[in-house]
Amino acid sequence: MGRAYRFAAVLGLGLVFVPFAGSQAPPQPPQAPSATAAAIPPDQQPTKEQMARLLEVMGLRRQMQDQLGNIPAKIREQEDAQAKEMASKLPGGKPLNPAQRAALDSVMSKYLEKAFNFYPIDEMLGDTAAAYQRSLSRSDVDAIIAFYRSPVGRHWRDEQPAISEEASKVMEKKVQEWEERMKPILDEMNKELRSAEMSEKLRSLASPGPAPAQK
Repeated sequence: MGRAYRFAAVLGLGLVFVPFAGSQAPPQPPQAPSATAAAIPPDQQPTKEQMARLLEVMGLRRQMQDQLGNIPAKIREQEDAQAKEMASKLPGGKPLNPAQRAALDSVMSKYLEKAFNFYPIDEMLGDTAAAYQRSLSRSDVDAIIAFYRSPVGRHWRDEQPAISEEASKVMEKKVQEWEERMKPILDEMNKELRSAEMSEKLRSLASPGPAPAQK
């Protein structure tokens, strides 16, 4: 279950990006502001009206709603695995009956509702707009809005969710493969760390204790 909740958090926050306009190349996510980056002066920051138009043409609300709507299915996969594990520990290892499954679903629904309400989409969008205002000038925002209203911008906006989903699947598979390849390496490392040779080496490198006080 922990991985599913982490997935929800990362997914929601990962939707916050700003493609730059003025080029036919695919938009790139902005870099996180560094501690030394100069903030946009308040009198040059975009207005709330500009930010509302920007978030609208970017389609962020719809993207967040669509992506967050897919999370229950991801969590259901985790729940199914957990249910099978619980069933294997019951006498006879029988599958959970409808009443048992309903009890699990009830608990899941209660906590999922709390999790999703903890950081609602309106708050996500507000935080996103505030970050943009500190990093983008009014002319920047106007240019990005113009980009999203162009045929290329609309195409990018419409295809971005599918692109992100495909990339996520590839990365998830790569991570799983990495974990599988790392397991024997980690096992070998732990074996060496627990070996008698390592224990002897550590003892030989130990600092001598303080000399006894002279009387």
